[in-house]
Amino acid sequence: MTNILEQLIAFAQADLSILAITKGYDPMSYDDDNIKVETYYFIAQGKYDAERADGISELDMLLTEKNSNIHLGEWPISVDKINEYTFLGEIIWQR
Repeated sequence: MTNILEQLIAFAQADLSILAITKGYDPMSYDDDNIKVETYYFIAQGKYDAERADGISELDMLLTEKNSNIHLGEWPISVDKINEYTFLGEIIWQR
């Protein structure tokens, strides 16, 4: 798991629009045992950024090849509003 966190943090540090990473779940996805899928969210400021979204998708595909129980996403809000969305979970890294 440490390697995954290192990759997520390295990705976030390279993109100044990413303010934080949270560890939560996808409220719409369940695994084979009907358990919510663990999801890491990149909390980003500003408008939609296609390059950032593509980068997150590429990293998601790379990581899910190794561990199909992990997914990545992005959520465009400020860090102080994370608690308003329980599925975003807890902050594991913040700029």
